[in-house]
Amino acid sequence: MESFSIVMVVLVALVVFTVFKGVRIVPQGYKWVVQRLGKYSQTLEPGLNLIFLSLMMSLIK
Repeated sequence: MESFSIVMVVLVALVVFTVFKGVRIVPQGYKWVVQRLGKYSQTLEPGLNLIFLSLMMSLIK
């Protein structure tokens, strides 16, 4: 039972880390370019952007 709780803590920590790394707030008047492996992926407009969703969509294609 103890190993199950350790695995759950690790999974929850991974999900929280992914969410925090995937949320970007672009300041007004700026546009940010997202590159994956050195190639253009997308441009982030001002405001709240979720970039981990675009990563998942590109993996599904």
